[in-house]
Amino acid sequence: PREYRPLEFQWYGAEEVGLVGSAALANEYAQTGRAVNAMMQLDMDAYAPNNPRIFLITDFTDDDLNAFLRILVNEYLSITWENDLCGYACSDHASFTRAGYPSSHPFESTFNTAIHTINDDLSPYTTTTYMM
Repeated sequence: PREYRPLEFQWYGAEEVGLVGSAALANEYAQTGRAVNAMMQLDMDAYAPNNPRIFLITDFTDDDLNAFLRILVNEYLSITWENDLCGYACSDHASFTRAGYPSSHPFESTFNTAIHTINDDLSPYTTTTYMM
C-alpha cells in the first residue's frame, strides 16, 4: 500500500510583526502532536529580472530538506541554485523550525527592491517558469 501524506497549502497573517500567524499554527501542531514531514515556505517567488536561479535559505531551515531541494532543482529545472542566509528568522519557515519541524525556504533569484511598495506586483520582471 502507498503511504498517505497530506499536503496543506497555508496562508499566514502578521508575518512582518513577528511571524504571528505561522507561529500560532506551528505551536498548535507541536502541542497537539501533529505530524509534519516538511514545511516549504514559498514567499516572494517569481521575481527574476536577470540570471534566474533559486536561493536556498540555510539559516532557520533543515539541512536534509535543503539537500533534497537541491537534488530536485538539479534534476527538474534548467536553472541553478545557490545558498544564502537571511541572518534572522526572516519568514514563516522559522516558526516551523522553532517548533521542531523540518522547513525550507527557496527564494527568488535576487531580492526584489519593490517589495512592500506600490510597485510590488506581478510585473514587469515576474516569471512563473521556474515556479512550476
